[in-house]
Amino acid sequence: LSSMKNLVTANLHRNAINDLTALQACSSLTTLDVSYNALSSLTPLGSCESLTKLYVGNNSLENLSGIESIKGLTTLSAPFNSITTVSALQTMNSITDLDISSNKLTDISCLASLNKLQKLNFSRNQVTKLPEWEVDCALVTIDGSYNKLGSITTLAGYKHLNEVLMDYNQLYYVNSLANCPKLIKVSVYGNEISDVSELTKKDI
Repeated sequence: LSSMKNLVTANLHRNAINDLTALQACSSLTTLDVSYNALSSLTPLGSCESLTKLYVGNNSLENLSGIESIKGLTTLSAPFNSITTVSALQTMNSITDLDISSNKLTDISCLASLNKLQKLNFSRNQVTKLPEWEVDCALVTIDGSYNKLGSITTLAGYKHLNEVLMDYNQLYYVNSLANCPKLIKVSVYGNEISDVSELTKKDI
């Protein structure tokens, strides 16, 4: 692959790849799927600055370091790894679709800087607090099911939010979501919520 400088799309999923060094010269690569492999580092992808879609799920990653220089990345899918930090994403403002579900995350506050993020899935982690985006952020869908969230009131008033999935957390209050003008779906199964009167008024 190292000689294929014009390579645009590569689907290498379900192999036994543990090193991406061969892709360093693939400067034209825009879509890469290396999910279901044996990767522990994404560092070699730092030179693949044309990437817009990256799929690295089901590997052995503990962090996402090395991809910070990919400024045009819009889709990142990294579920089912052992990721403990997403700090590498803090300056990657082009991301619109992010899946970091089924990892070992406790803190995702740095994602508040991703003002173009539209779809976020961080389900099945150990997150205790939501990032605090601006109310006019681009967020449309958020799935934080199976975490340790005690509150989601910071989502109140988000102008574009239409789907909130927060099953099996530690939530007591969700009526503030009624202030999201485009909200059409809320799922909060398996929490300690006793009052959803404001949501039912909106037929949610």
